Amino acid sequence: MPSWPGSSPARHLLLAEAWAYRGDRAAERAHGDSARVLLERQVRDRPDDAKLLAHAGLAYARSGRKAEAIRAGRRAVALLPTSLDAYSGPFVMTRLAEIYTLVNEPDQALDTLEPLLRIPSWISPAELRSDPIWAPLRAHPRFADLAGSA
Repeated sequence: MPSWPGSSPARHLLLAEAWAYRGDRAAERAHGDSARVLLERQVRDRPDDAKLLAHAGLAYARSGRKAEAIRAGRRAVALLPTSLDAYSGPFVMTRLAEIYTLVNEPDQALDTLEPLLRIPSWISPAELRSDPIWAPLRAHPRFADLAGSA
């Protein structure tokens, strides 16, 4: 995924996230949709790029496209499972958990996070407790066990 210059998907995804934390869902969706448009072009050229698909899934989720978000995230994990890539596999799996969280599928998010806590990954109990992306999961009964806050 390209970095900051101009109108990049990364920039729009970060702005969508920032607006979400400020409570402005319209701005979140607008930037999510801008990221989606840019990422769809890239995915057409590289349809088997798992990281690109994971980012597209986040853009779909931020723009309110639940089915497309889940489909892109699952495809990313299928293309790059942790069994094939111990570094990037957990990264795309983490993105799928974020997608599930964003589209209000907490059980699937927790099901995805659980195995990540048993392997070297991008996720830790402290991360679950502190990163605002996981805030919607914190009231779920299973969350305390995963986050080590029981």
